[in-house]
Amino acid sequence: VVSNVPFGGVADRGGNQLLDNRYQKEPLQNYFILRSLEKLRPGGLAVFITPPRCVSGKGGKEEELRIRASYLAEFLGAYRLPNAVFGTASADTMTDVIAFRKYSRANLDKIAELREQAPATLIAANVQWQPFIHGRYFDDEGKRFVLGEFVPKNPDKFRDVDRVITQASVGEIGQMLKKFPDSRVNWAALDGTETTPIVYRDGDTITQAGETLQMQDGRWVALARSEQSFEASRLLGQLADPYRAFENRITWKQATELIDYLVQTSQAIEIPDWLRGVANSLKPLATPAEQASFWQAGIVGMAASQVIEERLGEETGFDFLAAYSALSDAMQRVSSVAKRRPGLLGGALKQ
Repeated sequence: VVSNVPFGGVADRGGNQLLDNRYQKEPLQNYFILRSLEKLRPGGLAVFITPPRCVSGKGGKEEELRIRASYLAEFLGAYRLPNAVFGTASADTMTDVIAFRKYSRANLDKIAELREQAPATLIAANVQWQPFIHGRYFDDEGKRFVLGEFVPKNPDKFRDVDRVITQASVGEIGQMLKKFPDSRVNWAALDGTETTPIVYRDGDTITQAGETLQMQDGRWVALARSEQSFEASRLLGQLADPYRAFENRITWKQATELIDYLVQTSQAIEIPDWLRGVANSLKPLATPAEQASFWQAGIVGMAASQVIEERLGEETGFDFLAAYSALSDAMQRVSSVAKRRPGLLGGALKQ
């Protein structure tokens, strides 16, 4: 498997997560990496081009990705490429190339048993290799695989980014690629740990690849998701950012019902930050009608601001009216509402 995986949050999947029952709550890059490792044949290699957070992100979904991937395949190593490799202003970012080798069928079975019966062994034997799991790979062993000089971002500069800088050409960078070390897994320790085959009975449930399965009549059956859960996932995709909310004509009622559902089902972490901020800004307003009115005007304004910010880096400029005629019409429609925004409003919505 060789892939330049797309990356973004759960909402950026735009409802497409409904097409696959597995890993529906995973960000884009996590889904593509984990699903690819599942499909990879035992002993096969996978190489992914990813944003740096997949290897170096601390905690949260990034660490969870590394834990889950390590149950499926051994992390062989990663290269950190110079920012200039992809060459455009819109891609001014470091990029990592991560390599995995899928475990053999026998080792996958053994790891599954140890995961249930002796998980500490998986850490001791480097299946769950801690420098990788905790995002410290490039702090030590991986330093020699940074293909240039690392320059951290300047906190005093607006929107500065971490950089890997080199004067080498792409061809010369290719020659800088060094061989990764041999397997760091202590296979003898794994083989020497006694386990018993896992026995399941009807009614038992497991979660595999983010999907809940139940043993029924001796076989695993995926438990159906509720219609409400499907609708919530669809709406999350349509509320990934203000422009998508505008495009999909999401109402204040739809947004609040989604937020309530996610809170009630302990999924509040899935609420996009921008939506959480807008909801908090609207709460002080007296009536639902007033909230709905300023929701509509605010979404139009935030969508326009988002479009301009995203396209500011284009050298040729763009014709807003021609490119975003629907948004331009909406700005005219809501301008009178926007002008009388109350002092109770705050944050990005007020701006």
